[in-house]
Amino acid sequence: MHPRHSRTFCVSLLVIVGVLHSLCADAQTVSATYTGRFRVDRLLNLNDGPTQMAWGPEGRLYIRLLNTGVDSYAYDKATGALTDLKHAVTGFPGIGLAFHQNDMYLTTLDGSIVKLNDQNANGIWGEPGELSVHIVTGIPAGDHNPDQLLVKGNALYVGIGLRTTNGYSGTLTGGSIDDFGGQGFFYGGQGNTWGDSAYNDTISWIQDLNAVADTEGSANAYADTTLTQYLIQQDDSPYKVTSTNRLIIHSAGTRNPYGICFDRFGDLWFTNNFHRAKTNSDGTSGFGYPRDQTGPDFSMDIHDQLFHASVGADYGYASVNWRGKVPYLDTTSTSYHRVLSTTFDNLFNTGPYVLTDPANPDGLGPSSSSDGCSFFYAFGLPSELQDNIFVARYNGPIAEASPGTDTLDYRDIVAVDTTTGKIRRIASGFSRPLSVFWDGGQRLLIGAYGDKYLYALVALDKPATNVTVTNVSAAVGQAVTLSALMQRSQDGVSVPGKTITFKIDATTIGTAVTASNGVASLRYSVPVSLGAGTHVIAASFSGDADYGSNSATGTLTVYFNTRLTVPNTKANAGQTVPLQATLRRDPDGAAVPGKTITFKVGTTEVGPAVTAANGVATFNYTVPGGFATGNYTITASFGGDPAYHSSSQTGKLQVQRR
Repeated sequence: MHPRHSRTFCVSLLVIVGVLHSLCADAQTVSATYTGRFRVDRLLNLNDGPTQMAWGPEGRLYIRLLNTGVDSYAYDKATGALTDLKHAVTGFPGIGLAFHQNDMYLTTLDGSIVKLNDQNANGIWGEPGELSVHIVTGIPAGDHNPDQLLVKGNALYVGIGLRTTNGYSGTLTGGSIDDFGGQGFFYGGQGNTWGDSAYNDTISWIQDLNAVADTEGSANAYADTTLTQYLIQQDDSPYKVTSTNRLIIHSAGTRNPYGICFDRFGDLWFTNNFHRAKTNSDGTSGFGYPRDQTGPDFSMDIHDQLFHASVGADYGYASVNWRGKVPYLDTTSTSYHRVLSTTFDNLFNTGPYVLTDPANPDGLGPSSSSDGCSFFYAFGLPSELQDNIFVARYNGPIAEASPGTDTLDYRDIVAVDTTTGKIRRIASGFSRPLSVFWDGGQRLLIGAYGDKYLYALVALDKPATNVTVTNVSAAVGQAVTLSALMQRSQDGVSVPGKTITFKIDATTIGTAVTASNGVASLRYSVPVSLGAGTHVIAASFSGDADYGSNSATGTLTVYFNTRLTVPNTKANAGQTVPLQATLRRDPDGAAVPGKTITFKVGTTEVGPAVTAANGVATFNYTVPGGFATGNYTITASFGGDPAYHSSSQTGKLQVQRR
């Protein structure tokens, strides 16, 4: 952890937590710019200071607690409610927590990585008879420790902070340690150290967890982890070992890479706590202020940093024991590449120097202790916050040393544009926020160390949706299925379980719930009163806690089915006889006037006639003189139109002898 909350400092923090609470228990406030876009919920009082969160293999939320172990909860993503507390792990004080398949991994303050399992699936990990083994041991720790963990695929990543305060060796470099029998300067001693080991100030990784044996120290890069001057200053095994089942260096030149997180593309990012130092304006800082005290002018101090990690990268920190001695930190190496902070860090600033404003930050700020990070992909985020990384800034209020008079108060959550480095404060007033974690929905969970509370930053803007109505046609008296598809606008994913209200023209006819494919279906019997023609289908979603309201329209084309009746008739050859047909509509049998009926006798079309008000069409037909006696078929046909479908019917013409 950062020296402002390093291992020793955190332990002492627990003793004075009541004082800190009285100093820091301000109301949590959403920044004015984002009022109405977010709210802060206070979810749960925890058993200890939360350092990292992760989903377990069974879907429970696990929370790493600095001194007491790991707790887990059933988590309701819809409401943010946490229930069914289980003390999953007791002991193993530390910071990091991650899962790989059915195994849990923890970092510890004594410089280990522990692997545990829950073979009996009772929610308690590492019980007697279950796996509990330190696969990595002897990472040199001091003012900082192994920090947060992440797993991607089969690879495990860990940030490892300096054991010193500033990356140097000698007096006043150890706040909590002294390698020569004295005390660290936090306790009134000289803090005389050998400096930092190859592991310190790095992002390290085990590339294949499946290849790591379940035995003590099986993933160590060091052959001997005994803390000696040789180990600290000369043992470069973590750089030279290449085995994928060992903890080796991924990239170097950090100070305290506390928070690590992946973006949606799988790229690794991390925060870096810089020590209290004045910029040299050339990308370097130097030894820093004595005993890591604040300086007299914050405007000239170096800010905490945010990095886009890269294998083999140098992030630029002092790293005196190793700079120039290993390829990652040797500018003459053919593989050397320097990665700069995405955010403004004041390292290259030649002036003028401007005091940072935590509420309107130009960088993460000096002495901010920018710690936990997480990408937050909630739906409905303001466009400028999409694909941002959200960072917890722990410190405040802190004051300049005399004769300076300025005070900085962070204690907030900020969003960082990973392309431009632009930083925006989202919410403030937390009691030492330390860890953040996106729940996969609308909440960013925030673990506050000062008051041991879990908070949620809730994105209030509801995701936009699209509703699509299917056009249909139907006959009066028949049942037809009306359907509407509801999808998220952002990605086209179907939205199930939402109630859609259907109207025909202005009349509400019913509701239906969207199925797993996002389609709501309603059966509708077309009444006679609706009438033929084109009618509007309106489908609307009124909105709920998850999504905003939306609506759309389609068309229902209505027509009548028709039926004809043709009476039989008799006539002599050469005689004129009326051929008749009556046109009625279904289902009510009403007469249909004004429609043209075509008559045939046998196969010969003999003429048309138009239906009168009573629906009867009459055509006067003269029977040809050459017709033989017998029966002839009369066919009456209606060709149909948009309002009335076609129909036909037959009758009998009996030709008699004179």
